[in-house]
Amino acid sequence: MRTKGPKRRYSDQEVAHALAYVEQAPSIKAASEDLNLPIATLHSWQSGRLQTLPDSALCESAKQDLAKRFEGIAHKALDFADGKMEGASFAQLMTGSGIATDKMLLLRGEATSITSQTLTEQEAIDRSAAILAKAAETLKKMRAAQAQDNANTVDAQFTDASEAGQCGAGGLVPATTTASE
Repeated sequence: MRTKGPKRRYSDQEVAHALAYVEQAPSIKAASEDLNLPIATLHSWQSGRLQTLPDSALCESAKQDLAKRFEGIAHKALDFADGKMEGASFAQLMTGSGIATDKMLLLRGEATSITSQTLTEQEAIDRSAAILAKAAETLKKMRAAQAQDNANTVDAQFTDASEAGQCGAGGLVPATTTASE
């Protein structure tokens, strides 16, 4: 029979961080795998059976620390998405920031969904369609603005060339000739 070694004692800070992580994880099993802690230990901490739980201020501090990390991830994902718009779909770009934002709100105790309003299936479909249409319009405007910025850059280059005597009325002409020749 295999004998167990001495039980590891976790600091209040470690327990508080683990419990904060469990709250935002999709399941206790996922949290156990992510934290490399036994599921039974996490269950025991949640119930207070294994060791005394850290005070509520420490638990709240751990939640806020984790929320700040998720907020940072959301910001980084959005910053990164700015440079990747051409190669990725809108859904791909926003999924990462949406997940991080959801986790941040959850840890802060803020609403991650509206539960007081019940929609029929058709109302939900209509709202989803409106949101998607608005997102598509926003993306279209962003791409148009980017195209305009590119066009302005090209126009500025031709204006600079014209001022240097490199353009004639009929278009580009060699710098050694004039438009009247």
